[in-house]
Amino acid sequence: MANFLGSSGTSEVALKKLAWPVPTLSIQGPANRLTTHSASLRLKAFAKLPNTGCVSDSDLASARMSFQWSEPSGLYSGSLSGTSKNPRMLNLPARALTAGQNYTFEVLGWLTDDPTVNNTAHVVVEVQPEDLVPRISGRCVAGTDLGEGCHIAIKLIMSFARSGRMIRSKLTFICFVAFF
Repeated sequence: MANFLGSSGTSEVALKKLAWPVPTLSIQGPANRLTTHSASLRLKAFAKLPNTGCVSDSDLASARMSFQWSEPSGLYSGSLSGTSKNPRMLNLPARALTAGQNYTFEVLGWLTDDPTVNNTAHVVVEVQPEDLVPRISGRCVAGTDLGEGCHIAIKLIMSFARSGRMIRSKLTFICFVAFF
């Protein structure tokens, strides 16, 4: 090597190549995802054993792979194992992720017979805030005749998606029917 001042030097780097090629691993869809607190999340890993001349196809045909999901940043505190019967799938229920956070989910795939032959893939999931969603349910408690008051008990439930908290309030209204 030589730099622009004319000085030169040498350097050696030793590389060690695996005798067995590593599998290609990816997660279906774009590398960056958008979701909301009220939506469920489903991620699917795809693995492809390499097509190469240095290992016979019969050796690769019998190879089995294992998978493990993780969230390296530590923001997600729930379990990532057993969310699906298929270990390539990660299924998180609605309200499992907090709005305003970015989660990085990573899948590690390895040859079951030799865990040192492995690869990883990751996806970034941005959980966006949602609008406030009121849900109202009520019933008439007493009085149904004309001119008689109908007391309606209403439960008002508001979900703040940013924090994932639910606020429950009970309001009582008195309605009168009047004809003019």
